[in-house]
Amino acid sequence: RAIFELRTADTGIDGRGMLAVELDFRTLNLNPEQGALLADRIQNRISALPGVQNATLSTTVPSGGRHWVTQATLPEHEQFRAQPVGLSYNAIGPDYLKTLGVPLVRGRALSADDGRGQPLVAIVNQAFARQYFSAVNPLGKHIRMDSVSWEIVGVMGDVRYESAGYPAEPTIVLSYHQ
Repeated sequence: RAIFELRTADTGIDGRGMLAVELDFRTLNLNPEQGALLADRIQNRISALPGVQNATLSTTVPSGGRHWVTQATLPEHEQFRAQPVGLSYNAIGPDYLKTLGVPLVRGRALSADDGRGQPLVAIVNQAFARQYFSAVNPLGKHIRMDSVSWEIVGVMGDVRYESAGYPAEPTIVLSYHQ
């Protein structure tokens, strides 16, 4: 019964007809730019396969049991300007929201135009917006990680990265090209 309930639980994505494949580039000893180029080539080849409607890349698979966590500060937030907060994060490819059926609640999604040399931008989930910016619009606010500042340009629906049985954690989503 527990397995059935997890299979039908709301994970925040539309998984019908979806296939997730895990690739580990660490053994290839690529620099970030080479890794991004290889990822793009793989995504383009998968997208060209017959019957594939959408394809995207991501460092974390929703409800995959693993997710990345980082510490960040929120420069425009009175309480968390200096006190770090823990956030889940995910680096994604273009069309991530469309491919997974995740709603864009506010602002814009990340695109192929959000690459190297462009302003650093991010989207956050609704859990992040509720927890840290419940009284104000988070668009245009910043998240600072490792002395780098990312501007929030969108708010997406909640996706459960840890497990369908857990509530969505505050999450920041970045372009893997940045």
